[in-house]
This record gives sequence, C-alpha cells and structure tokens, in this order.
Amino acid sequence: MYGFDYSNSNIYRVCSLVLDEDNGENFGLKQFDFEGGVYIRLRLKFNPPELYEKIGPAYDFLIRNYEESIEWSLPMIEHYKAKNILDIMIPITKVD
Repeated sequence: MYGFDYSNSNIYRVCSLVLDEDNGENFGLKQFDFEGGVYIRLRLKFNPPELYEKIGPAYDFLIRNYEESIEWSLPMIEHYKAKNILDIMIPITKVD
C-alpha cells in the first residue's frame, strides 16, 4: 500500500498498484497517474504501534534536513512494504 501526500493541496490518497492478474479490474476505485521525480527515502523498521509513532518525527527530520531541496509540487510518498516496514519518500530537486 502507498500513501500519497500532496502537501500543497491538503490531499492524501491511499493507493495500491494494479497488477496484471487484476485483468484491468479496478474494483470500483479511481485510477490516476502521478508525475515521477527524484526521491530520497528514509526506511522505518519497527513493530506497530511504535512504527506509527515514528512517522511524524521521520517527516520532521527529512523536512528539516532537506527543506531547501524539496520539490513541493510532487507528493510525499509512504510505502507500507510490510507490517513493520515503512519507506517515507520525499521528492527533491535533481541532485548532481
């Protein structure tokens, strides 16, 4: 599962990939594409509920340390890889 946070418009989307075996079925959900970009990732590995308690501080850390490089027009992404693994991805301007 993915969470897309469009900070500049106060929109948060919960998303899932459409797989080949879904045969085009979207199960009544709206489909959308988003513009890709360059992202930095911070991986959290904790068991719930501690995992959830770390999300806010992780965003604070990333924004504090990379604020000058953040591409605010793109969504911040949460990728829930497993019950105890969450990748937080922040869009940044291209780094040379």
